[in-house]
Amino acid sequence: MKYRTMAALALAALPVAAQADSFMPPTLTEARSPSGEWIATVIPARLSCAQGEIRCAPAARAVIEYVGKGTDRMASTTVRLVNPEAPGRTLLTDDGERLLTVDDYASMGFGPNALVIYRRDGSVVRRLALADMVPADYIDGLPRTASSLLWIAEAPRIEPDSHRAIVPLLLIGPMGQEYRGRRSLALALDLDTGEIEQPAGPEWERARNCARANSWIVPDRHAMRERERFRKLCR
Repeated sequence: MKYRTMAALALAALPVAAQADSFMPPTLTEARSPSGEWIATVIPARLSCAQGEIRCAPAARAVIEYVGKGTDRMASTTVRLVNPEAPGRTLLTDDGERLLTVDDYASMGFGPNALVIYRRDGSVVRRLALADMVPADYIDGLPRTASSLLWIAEAPRIEPDSHRAIVPLLLIGPMGQEYRGRRSLALALDLDTGEIEQPAGPEWERARNCARANSWIVPDRHAMRERERFRKLCR
């Protein structure tokens, strides 16, 4: 009886079920540096080998090329990406020396590839999971679908003539208002060291309380009482 009661309480406390997802297979995409003088062409793993090619190991790749002010492509370099199929988004610095990928295609927030920084020679500066950026209790309260954690409020960007990216972290609001206004906290990411700014400040603390209040994980009565306490702080 005790276990049935606890199970019922846990089910009653859960938010609305995660939405189902449907995605087409990834295709070739291009990303330009802020100046437009460098281009990265991203080739998904499924398209990385020619038909009938025997010795090719399928892998996602990015071909980095310089175009300058014209249209001819020069200084081609190929970077092998760690994404199983393709990244969700790709950004490039104005000197072509740093490539930043965001998430795996069709899977935001899960796994070790939330942010991956590459040098032009293909070496990895740093590979960040979402857990490297925010605490576990924040992740537990993020809006989600069947395949993704919705952790970014808008598209990240690389600042012109720099090795600095801005990652807009979604600030969680009260249950049912996660998408209203899409508030964000800009986190600076150093593309040379891989260090990312830690979230802080009153807006962050409020969002963290909302995450705790919205948590999908409610293992016992104590956790349920805690969640009610955080709901009062999430306003």
